[in-house]
Amino acid sequence: MLNTSPYSQADSAVQLMTVYKAKGLEFAHVFLPSCQDDVWGGTSRAQANRLTLPANLAPIRHAGATDDERLRLLFVAMTRAKIGLHLTSVAQTYAGKPTRRLKYLDEREQVDDTIRDSVLPEDAQLVRRDDTVAPPIELLERDWRSHHTAALKHTDLQALLQDRLKKYRLSPTHLGTFLDLEYGGPERFFFNTILRFPEAPSPDSEFGNATHETLEWLQQAVTERGHAPLVSEALDYFENRMQRKKLIPARIPLETERGRTALATYLTARNSMYKPTDRAEFAFTHDTVRLGEVHAGGKVDRLELNAAAKSVTVVDYKTGKSYSRWASDPKLHRYRRQLYCYKLLVESSASFAGYTVGSGRLEFVEPDAQGRINTLELTFNDDELTRTRQLVTAMWRHVHELDFPDVSAYSPNLSGIRKFEQDLIDGQI
Repeated sequence: MLNTSPYSQADSAVQLMTVYKAKGLEFAHVFLPSCQDDVWGGTSRAQANRLTLPANLAPIRHAGATDDERLRLLFVAMTRAKIGLHLTSVAQTYAGKPTRRLKYLDEREQVDDTIRDSVLPEDAQLVRRDDTVAPPIELLERDWRSHHTAALKHTDLQALLQDRLKKYRLSPTHLGTFLDLEYGGPERFFFNTILRFPEAPSPDSEFGNATHETLEWLQQAVTERGHAPLVSEALDYFENRMQRKKLIPARIPLETERGRTALATYLTARNSMYKPTDRAEFAFTHDTVRLGEVHAGGKVDRLELNAAAKSVTVVDYKTGKSYSRWASDPKLHRYRRQLYCYKLLVESSASFAGYTVGSGRLEFVEPDAQGRINTLELTFNDDELTRTRQLVTAMWRHVHELDFPDVSAYSPNLSGIRKFEQDLIDGQI
């Protein structure tokens, strides 16, 4: 997706491109960053892509796999400059690992401790050192993010996102992220959900995914067999799922042991609640769910159905800290809001037409400090349901107007979150 910005569109803009794209072009000044061996030389990542191919396929061999090809690529990059050629390198990475000089430049230390590059013209041979401390990664990320949020003011970016917004469905998770001033907020929602920028998985998120997958498998097994499988089967399934998660190898056994311990305790206490008629990870993918002007979607961890009474209990599994009672806590506030969203979603769907969601429940899979498995029951009330519907509508309008409010004035605590919610409902932000 193109980013509309005066930095890339003005006549005097800096053009950021690969060497391959620059081939055949010329510029007054060319900047080649990271002139180290691990980027342009023999220890570059391209080294790992070598393949031995038969003679008839040699012409399609990966470019940059030989010294000649790498040198030719560097030559192409350097000869794009008409007036000024600016070469920079770093002595060490952000991790503190020293880098190797690029051998093609033949940089050598002199007796006076200077470094000279013998292959360049004499007036450009001295390698100048800059001891400026590199900015922290976090600062660079904030600057990068602000560049994209500023681009929202440009109509070109808005036009690019229109098709995505037409297909957008607001889910309970999206509302939680949008309102979460502790760890989320409108900006994070914009990057993760609208722009869909990737985010590295954390150990806790991968652990939670494996736990949900195991409990989904358990419910499916109950539906197929008519009874719950052995706890040992569920633990083996969980371990298998953990092996597939994107974690560093040393972390997998730790998270696996954590899960086996938690699930053994949880299933021993809660195995009897699983019924063949219940649904696990029910997704409203094929339902046209409308909450007024809002097109809604999402997935519910567990639905407990009573066909005779036409009633549903919505259940949400939680890993991490366990709670034994409802309290004034930002996380529990977010959990309550999620259960209310589930009620709206189920009762507005075609799949459960005529059903009523009378209650919801949190199931904490991991035991508390005393080794107890806790559950929190929630009986819905009309006032809070109306407030949730208002929040959903307010968020929907902000998303479709690509208006992601600045929340820096709100405290990242429960009182700040409630104030933010009220301002959204009142149209004050």
